[in-house]
Amino acid sequence: MRDHALPVPWVLPEPIVAGTPAPGYVAEIAGLVRAQGGRAALAGAQHDPQSLLHALLATAAIQEIDRAASRFLQDHLVSVGAAVATSKAMPRYAELLHVEADPPPTGGAFAASAAEQTKLAVPALTGNRSLGEVRARPCISGRDVIKSRNG
Repeated sequence: MRDHALPVPWVLPEPIVAGTPAPGYVAEIAGLVRAQGGRAALAGAQHDPQSLLHALLATAAIQEIDRAASRFLQDHLVSVGAAVATSKAMPRYAELLHVEADPPPTGGAFAASAAEQTKLAVPALTGNRSLGEVRARPCISGRDVIKSRNG
């Protein structure tokens, strides 16, 4: 095993003392989870983090967005009879497995990555919005209810 220098600080560049407020990127990440297009901004934060904590929080936020969109779509597919049972496991996308994925031969909506899935619009479920946008709204309002598919 080799040791490698960490090119970023763990939490902040300066020492943390009692009473130090949370780093600004914590609130920024919380806001991006709720914002339209926030997933893309969070992906950028993963590649140029201010600290190790920043990178870990951005990664966790992206995974939560992806998991919520996936679960929302899966629940819809079950409710319309297109799927048999829900799975608590997140789908294994090619980007996670480092392999190329082929679309299913039956056609229909296919997402090769979690990022693609959050961009999908399923008119019967989300109206003209993407799965990611629809799942961000409950985070903003604190409710897990969709009032209007197009609003």
